[in-house]
Amino acid sequence: MVSKLRFKGSKKRRHHSTNHHGEKKQRVGGNKAEIKFLINNKLQSADQIDPKIFTKCNWTSATTITDLKEGMPIVIGVTRKGIEDNNKIGVISVAHDKLNITIAKESDLKITAKGDSINFLPKMNLESPIYRVEPENIAQIFTVVRVDSILSTKHKVDIPDAEKSYVYIALKSPKTKKFLSHNSEKHTLCMSSTLTAQEIFKFILKPTDTSNFQISMETDGSEDGKSDESYKLIVTDKLKPRLICDPDDLLDDLNQFNIRVQIANCSYAESLIDEINKLQTTQPDQEDAVDESIRLALKELQKSGIKITDKIYYQLKEADKEGKLHEFLLDLKEKYLTDRRA
Repeated sequence: MVSKLRFKGSKKRRHHSTNHHGEKKQRVGGNKAEIKFLINNKLQSADQIDPKIFTKCNWTSATTITDLKEGMPIVIGVTRKGIEDNNKIGVISVAHDKLNITIAKESDLKITAKGDSINFLPKMNLESPIYRVEPENIAQIFTVVRVDSILSTKHKVDIPDAEKSYVYIALKSPKTKKFLSHNSEKHTLCMSSTLTAQEIFKFILKPTDTSNFQISMETDGSEDGKSDESYKLIVTDKLKPRLICDPDDLLDDLNQFNIRVQIANCSYAESLIDEINKLQTTQPDQEDAVDESIRLALKELQKSGIKITDKIYYQLKEADKEGKLHEFLLDLKEKYLTDRRA
């Protein structure tokens, strides 16, 4: 049996009783194994999952808005369809000049082996490396800055994160200590020392086979008498990030974004690990109780002069599982006495 699973620096968090991607919360007869968790497109109960899988990779794809917590590191993976070379995916990254934003190509990223990755999203394309990408250096990481308190009234949504379909956040680079920003003249990404409307992005939960979020920026036209506009983050065929108006969603099929978070910060992963730990802490007591019942039953049979065979030992264990150990002992001793008299 493995020791209790815990990630370095992890804290105990409150969990919402939400149904996630077909996860089954029914408990049959109190059996914890009836809870199903979706891992890499497979529904499995906690007792079927090898805890060692959590030691093979560090990052997973965000499953809900809950994973975009204040101060948590994220990686923004991108996929651009239609590119002919091998660099069809990348990660939004701070450029060497620390002022501009570039995309680190696949050849510059860490891609976890297929069998070692962990993801909890539904209907994933497990062949896509976008689900296995991990940061290679700090320039490829941003930390979440929740801006709920400074949002305008029309943008505020007063419901729990687990029930939200979108969230407004800012992103800060631990490399530059600056915010990811929208250059409103060139409609490109850059860095900014201050937090204004140009640094607040809208992350929309929109899972597909290779994506989990859509990213956009909304401008407030009320200040200059113009109408509000929405700019969608896209990637060009040369893997250049741009913000454009796309009201008809014509470019959605070409541009896919996969937000990656550390497994230690993924709410779904923590629910699963908590369930595995519950099984591990309750199972020894159950085994001790079973062993004690069998030991006493064997002792009672030996006192009665009954020879213990492998068959009898197996029947004892089965009877104990079914809660019929006492009846089985009475029947066995009665049969033994009958055979002796004969």
